[in-house]
Amino acid sequence: MKKGFTLIELLAVLLILAFISLIAIPQVLNLIRDSKEKSYLISAQNYVRAVEEALYIENIDEEFNPNECKIKSDGNLLCDTGELKIETGGSRPNNGNIYLKNKTIKRVLNIEYSGTEKYVTKDIDDSEYKLTEEYIPIPNLMDDTLTPVIYDGENWIIVDKTDKWYDYDKQEWANAVILKSGVSNEIGTKLTLPTSSTDIESSDVLAMFVFIPRYEYTIGNTYGVWLEGASEPSESTPGAIDIRFVSETRKNNGSAAYTGSTPNNWYTHPAFTFGSDELSGFWVGKFKATGSSEDPTILPNQKGLYMTNISEYFEIAKKFNNYISGDSHMTKNSEWGAVAYLSQSKYGKYGNEIYTLANKVVYHRPNFYSSFTGESCGVPRQKVYPPKCKYNEVGENREQGTGLCGPGASTTGNITGVYDMNGAAPEYVMGVYDDIIASSGFTEEFFSDPDNKKYYDLYTDTNDNNEAYKGHALGEIKKWNGYYKGFVTSSRPYIVRTGTYEYLPFDGKVSYYFDNYGGNGFQTNITFRVIIS
Repeated sequence: MKKGFTLIELLAVLLILAFISLIAIPQVLNLIRDSKEKSYLISAQNYVRAVEEALYIENIDEEFNPNECKIKSDGNLLCDTGELKIETGGSRPNNGNIYLKNKTIKRVLNIEYSGTEKYVTKDIDDSEYKLTEEYIPIPNLMDDTLTPVIYDGENWIIVDKTDKWYDYDKQEWANAVILKSGVSNEIGTKLTLPTSSTDIESSDVLAMFVFIPRYEYTIGNTYGVWLEGASEPSESTPGAIDIRFVSETRKNNGSAAYTGSTPNNWYTHPAFTFGSDELSGFWVGKFKATGSSEDPTILPNQKGLYMTNISEYFEIAKKFNNYISGDSHMTKNSEWGAVAYLSQSKYGKYGNEIYTLANKVVYHRPNFYSSFTGESCGVPRQKVYPPKCKYNEVGENREQGTGLCGPGASTTGNITGVYDMNGAAPEYVMGVYDDIIASSGFTEEFFSDPDNKKYYDLYTDTNDNNEAYKGHALGEIKKWNGYYKGFVTSSRPYIVRTGTYEYLPFDGKVSYYFDNYGGNGFQTNITFRVIIS
């Protein structure tokens, strides 16, 4: 006689099946997920190969050499020099960007399928596709001679360079330092910085820098772009400079492509062209130069380095090459403009929600005779003396009742930005009219040497609104915040930025101030700033 299963045996079987399901189902789901990701990866790789083939075929018949192409919803490419049809089977992407150089793919960005799956490769040769967000140039730490740091509210701390230690959408720019000899570069190390001019020897740091990623920009109307939620741009409260980050393969000289419904012209900022090199970004001194001509530093709470002429400043700036694997030099006027423009964007103090209307201007330090790097009045428009707002002093804006005291003087409105861009000591920049020597200390040999051309901006006329000077923070924005002074002349051929004592305490509206000088050091208040390319 045949016997069936007992209830206990049936329950035992069900328990075994349930146990197997608990183990098997996650593995099956993982297998499905992995298969899906591999499918998208294969599709992305096939698409890239199809693009390479299409470029090859297109260039057989005619010259086709775009800089950037956008993937359309139908999978074809819309390039800045025309459309390119892509023949590929299987799933086709509907969004993303591809950058090209010399008729070959340089960088693939955001190959996107159905609005959910994104893949990227930094360089097409490494065939490494990863999930990614919006493209932002990665800071170049100059063969690790620069050390990445973040501020934890009390101390600057060394961080892992493989982690993202910056977030431009939150106005948090990348910071790095040159460590003094013998100081540990171990991740997590808390660094000591000088709190006054008398404790400089205790500092672990020689210099501090902030990274400026490559971008292209558009001004919009006379007083900037009117962004949602902001006031209508005017001379006293200018709007935003619209910015988008790009790779070193992209160079836009006025194209109106990809602007949406607003036909504004876009320009790759000229500061990212350094001689014959296209840069993914550069490092700017977080403060004006400090220390001495023999041992220069870039540190907070120090008197600026001044009382000399511009040619000596140029030589002092080069001394940072003793510490870094890069090219340190005195700030060009166009490089100063790149920092100022980024501050006036959604990624800088203009986009920082803590500040409203006139408070979006970088706070100033009025009295250069006793100025210390990083100090601030804590207000944008008024003379507060003595200032007593150090660069890291957080608290209520003493006059306006909102905002931050010290960080309000940075280009981000927080501690990650660049300081001393408005007031304190004015700073010489390397911008000269017609290679005129005047009182600068330069020689004819300096200006005739082709290797020196990349270290200064040459102005061939005295029209500050010349189209060739876009990005230099001159005619494009000269009336912003209500004040400007004078451009270069044959007798005063060198540019000075950030304002002077006789004007700054009264209006405080000169973050885009420029003036002209002879290049000499008789003005004992003029200092300079350092760039690393």
